[in-house]
Parts: sequence; structure tokens; C-alpha cells
Amino acid sequence: LSTYKTVLEDYVIPQEVRANLGAPGQNDTRLILVREGEEIGQIWGPVFAGVGENGAPTFVDLNGDGQVLAQQNSALDPNADFQTLGNGIPDLEFGWSNQLTFGDWSVNAFFRGAIGHSLVNTFRAFYEPVISTQSSYNYVNTDLRVDGLTSAQFSSLYVEKADYFKLDNLTIARRFGFGSDSAIRGMTVSLTGQNLIVLTKYTGTDPEPSLVDYGSSDNGGVVDFSAPDVLSPGIDRRYNYFASRTFTLGVNLNF
Repeated sequence: LSTYKTVLEDYVIPQEVRANLGAPGQNDTRLILVREGEEIGQIWGPVFAGVGENGAPTFVDLNGDGQVLAQQNSALDPNADFQTLGNGIPDLEFGWSNQLTFGDWSVNAFFRGAIGHSLVNTFRAFYEPVISTQSSYNYVNTDLRVDGLTSAQFSSLYVEKADYFKLDNLTIARRFGFGSDSAIRGMTVSLTGQNLIVLTKYTGTDPEPSLVDYGSSDNGGVVDFSAPDVLSPGIDRRYNYFASRTFTLGVNLNF
């Protein structure tokens, strides 16, 4: 078990929002709040309320002043209707391994998971709204999709809890013995599977915590993986792939 909390004690400026969502259509949309004296990893934005008559999203009047100030250039305005929508750093990470042996059979299993973190699902943010000016033939259609939305603006709609529990590794092995007159003294045959079972409600590519950010891949552009942003955890970018599930058959001979 491990748990941790990271607080930014000192910074070059008192506060900023960083980690651009990117193109098409959502440049200058910053996702992560960085503020002195507060936790790192705060996902920052307005709270989605519904869809207006023109297909644009509507947002909650968080401060109750009768006006909704939710434009991205107002993110740090004291009167803006923005709040922390989640945190990219998990509250708890855990792992458990177990080995069982029965006669010539053995089973090794490793489970792990994390709870308390959220992720910005950028696939949904770009490809759920049906926007006439963007000629995309591939739309994301999950249970979280809102019908009638024809305008893209980041909000709580695209922030998901990413708690997960997975069977990360499982090995089943069988040991075989041979007679004393055999050139082979023993043999072990094993089958190993990785990433076999993942239990999560997250709809993106991978519920694993994203502890650093490498920036946006605007319109399929090149990403600079040499410059990670450690102040912007919690973003599931469009260049992330689904975690692979692998199987390995092994044979060990003892002469």
C-alpha cells in the first residue's frame, strides 16, 4: 500500500492554469490548476449542466451570482464559475501477490490497483460533440455521451473517476519429472498472462494514473516525449494506446 499527497509550496508565480487541450478547436483550453500552497494535479474547469437550444453546453452557476462565467480565458477570474473537477494523483495505490503450490502445480498471481484519481478523457472531449466544421467520421459513443451537443468546450463532462483493480500477472506452471536414465532431469511448462482482468468504470484507453503530461498532439502532430510536465498529471491524451494483453508459453528444461 502507498499513499501520498504533493503540495506546491513555492512557484515562480502565485497561480496559473496549464496543459493545453489542443487542436482542433480547443487550443488555449488549459486543464490543470497550479497554485502555491495547494495540491498538485487539480483538474480545473466549469461544471456541465446540460445542452442549450443551440447545441452548446450550459454550465452551473457555482457562485450563485446569477451569471455564468465559464469562458476559458476567465479560468482564474475570482468571479468565474470554475472549480476542481478531480485530481490526477491517486489517494491510494496497492498491490498484492500470491503463490499457491499443489503437488506439481504452481500458481503465481499479482493484483494491483489505484483509487481516488481522475482522468481527463480527451478522446471524448474531441470526438463526442458532433461539430459540423470538423470532418470527423469517427465519433466516440460511450454511456456518458450527451445527445444534441454540437459545440465542444471542456467541462466536468469529460472528467472521469479512474479507480481500477486489475489482475496484472498470472502464471500457471506444471513440473514434470523424468526417470534417472533420462538425459533430462526435469521440465517445467508455464503459461503467463499479463493485464488479464481490469475492473474499472473509466471509459478511456487506460485507467492507470497519468502522472506527467507530454502536451497535446494537435491535429496529429509530433509529440515531444523528452519534456514531461510533472505539474500536469491527470490527462489521458489521444496518443495513448490501450494496454496490451499478452500471453507467454514457457518451457524450462533441467539437464
